[in-house]
Amino acid sequence: MIPIAKSYMLIIIFSIIFDIFISHILKVIAEDNDWSSAGNLLKQERNYTEAIVAYNKALEIDPDYTNAWDGKGWALNELGNYTKPLLEQSS
Repeated sequence: MIPIAKSYMLIIIFSIIFDIFISHILKVIAEDNDWSSAGNLLKQERNYTEAIVAYNKALEIDPDYTNAWDGKGWALNELGNYTKPLLEQSS
């Protein structure tokens, strides 16, 4: 093979390895996310403001973590916050 073709092959192989092994690490971290668990406990204790803070920290780790979004939505609902944009609830 010519050197350029070898380089492309290495890039493709690395990309496949990344997709198989490394890209799933963030999802695993999010699933075991202690912040989301803390948010769930705080929400059960009716400490909705602190629960939102915990969910926000969980979402910093994985912005696509649906359980954290769900918990945050419930906490906002319990506070009667139906209109304020979620982005304003960052702290």
